[in-house]
Amino acid sequence: MLTVFTLLLLSVGSEAATSKTFNARYPQRPPDLLSDFRKNNISSTWAPGHPKDWTSKDSIKYTFSDGGPQTYTTGAIPVAALSPDERLLVTVNASNHVSVIATTTLMTVAQFTFTSNYAVAPSALRVFVDSRGQYDVLISVDYQEIRRIRLSYNGTQIGTSTTYPGGLLCDYGSPSVSHHSRRVLAAVRNLPHYNIYDLDDATVNISLSNQIDDYFDASFSSDDQYVATRSFSYSGIPGSTKLFNTTTGTLIRDFGDTSSEVISISPDGNLLATSHNSDALQIWDLRNATSEPLTLSLPSKLIRSFTTLVWNTDGSYLSAGAYGNLFIWKTSPTFQLVQHLQLSEDQHDVSQLLWVEVSRRLAYRTFGGLEMYDFDTNLKYRWGFSSLSHWIDGPNHHALTYLARNSEWIGGLDSDANVRIWDYPT
Repeated sequence: MLTVFTLLLLSVGSEAATSKTFNARYPQRPPDLLSDFRKNNISSTWAPGHPKDWTSKDSIKYTFSDGGPQTYTTGAIPVAALSPDERLLVTVNASNHVSVIATTTLMTVAQFTFTSNYAVAPSALRVFVDSRGQYDVLISVDYQEIRRIRLSYNGTQIGTSTTYPGGLLCDYGSPSVSHHSRRVLAAVRNLPHYNIYDLDDATVNISLSNQIDDYFDASFSSDDQYVATRSFSYSGIPGSTKLFNTTTGTLIRDFGDTSSEVISISPDGNLLATSHNSDALQIWDLRNATSEPLTLSLPSKLIRSFTTLVWNTDGSYLSAGAYGNLFIWKTSPTFQLVQHLQLSEDQHDVSQLLWVEVSRRLAYRTFGGLEMYDFDTNLKYRWGFSSLSHWIDGPNHHALTYLARNSEWIGGLDSDANVRIWDYPT
């Protein structure tokens, strides 16, 4: 277990009006549950004081709304990221206005605007820290360019920004960044080509061989030695799932068209989980180049797609988010479905899954709010909207969740485009 426990899932830019208005297509109360979390055959209940809504005054530590200029009439909700050392929270809005917040003081330490070569809103953001304690902020402008901005230890901008061609992954799936090195996987829109960039070595520009499909999802192994990619079909070429060597860019294995939306490599690097159509997961053994996958069938076929696949930190559990569903498998000695949360309405996705304290708790986003389940106490927590709340383009269009255990807080970028940080429940 990590002593400083930081998990980060990155937001997906979703098209929305810049004004914050209630979308009447969505009900103002959460849907009923057809299946809930259970322990000893007893359904979970809300923890004392929950569910909380955004207007709650108790346990709220901080609220931030980017007041910078908004020049686009339509665009994306802001995107945000927490630095690996948990010191800085960086947000950027649809008009390329960047705000840097110090998490230790919960004060804004820098604000500035960058100029992009493309008139589209940023779609993803990553923050890296280097050996000197300075920061690199990577902002993806669609799949056209990655803007790199250097920040000092105190969060102020250093020098001028630079660019890389392509864009960062900004869909439901795994972060397109390495675990230990400062390397980034990028793709270029309308030119299906993957590059690996190294933030510490400008001469590194590794192209993935035999990768000609349209980019969708990616997962690095825990040792950063290889990366799995998942792509859509492109110009009549079927989509595929592939495994590459990250040092040479050579293709290790082509799994063919696995009909996957999302993929994820296990923490020990031995297994690759892929969604399969809308009725199963497949587990591939990466130690055996010719092995057939293990198929994990679902209780019933999904009406809509998977959104996220996430292993817990020791690989003992695998979780899968989908529209209207959340599944959890225990992985040893054999894969066994042990939890199934099912909403009565499948238009609401369950996404942004975060395992907390190895396997004690699981945080996730659904119906416009942040929720968390405690497997020990069989209690659920929720921080969400109220009847007075407003949100952009529906209640849960892929807001961001982050958690800093050493700082005792949990929070994220909510679907009304406000950042909220709450006391972490003990």
